[in-house]
Amino acid sequence: MLQPHEPLLIIAQSGRFIAQAAKRLGLTPLVIDCYGDVDTYDCAERVVTIADLSLNELAPALAQIKADNPTVKHVVYGSGFEYYPDSLAWLAQHYRLAGNSVTTFTRIYDKPNFFAVLSDLGIPFPETCFSEASLQRPGLLKPMLGQGGLGVVRAGQAQQVGQDKYWQAYQLGVCRTALFIADGKHAKVLGYNTQWCQATPEHEFLFAGIINSGGDLSVRQRRLVERWLVQLTLIFGLTGLNSVDFIQHGDELFVLEINPRLSASMQLYDERLLLNHIYGRVALSYRVRFAGYSAYQLLYASQDLVIPASCNWPVECRDIPKAGVKCRQGQPICSMIAHANTPEHVLNRLQQLSITLLTQLTQETQCNTTLASISTLNLS
Repeated sequence: MLQPHEPLLIIAQSGRFIAQAAKRLGLTPLVIDCYGDVDTYDCAERVVTIADLSLNELAPALAQIKADNPTVKHVVYGSGFEYYPDSLAWLAQHYRLAGNSVTTFTRIYDKPNFFAVLSDLGIPFPETCFSEASLQRPGLLKPMLGQGGLGVVRAGQAQQVGQDKYWQAYQLGVCRTALFIADGKHAKVLGYNTQWCQATPEHEFLFAGIINSGGDLSVRQRRLVERWLVQLTLIFGLTGLNSVDFIQHGDELFVLEINPRLSASMQLYDERLLLNHIYGRVALSYRVRFAGYSAYQLLYASQDLVIPASCNWPVECRDIPKAGVKCRQGQPICSMIAHANTPEHVLNRLQQLSITLLTQLTQETQCNTTLASISTLNLS
């Protein structure tokens, strides 16, 4: 059992929301991530920022953390290890990993094996193939390892096709997710969510946001998903918090993938879930605190920006970059979380925030560019 103020090592591409949950639970977050955002520094005892989660970057960062915290032994990992499973395997040799084992993690991301299991269980999924683009209808080319829609393109637009890609039919419908907890034998859905994507000049299907509303999912459909998750938990040995992405097209459901680690949807519920994740428990009587609706959204830059020191960040903003950080067009600037009594009000609030913040940042960038030009003219 974790004791009050005990250090908890958090390693992810972005560790902010995990660190905030740990802090609210009375733990001492130590973070290694790739952003080092302002609010991560605000809640963590120590933050080490690295370029990526490769072992070459991770090992020296861990040495820095351990020099000041030699007793730390519990590690919670988040997104980013999809690209570096060897780093996760190395971590498992030195620390107690919360959530899924390395074996489970790698089996889930073994796409041929994953979709073969779905096929054996009779779980529907979009037509998928791994050798050549022989789909009967227009499809997508997806990376074997990836997250957040990065690298997903329409098959006809692909510049290169390698062994690290697979083809999948484009399925019409609404993208739903289910946040669930598992203990290797049992699984319990904690909430159904709806997510959406955004197109940028470089990526058409980037993850953009998620709301804790399952829309018009019927009781039959929810029970079907819950039955599938129990079957998949038994086969893959799923443990801790996970999420499953699926498409709802009328009465039909099509599974896309399982995310075998903490995902952004955890922020839409309460921080106590982190303890369930760490201990791998499935409390069948557990009830998520649910008052109104919450949504999380990424804000992408509509043009190249430099974050000004004078930026007035609304209270809903998260993952706030440091002043002076450069955000290229199509890159995330920050994220936002809003709450309201109806899904419509939540989404309207996020839209208002996006417009206000993008307008402010664009004006600040234009003003600073003009001042820089004037300064250059005066100097010459």
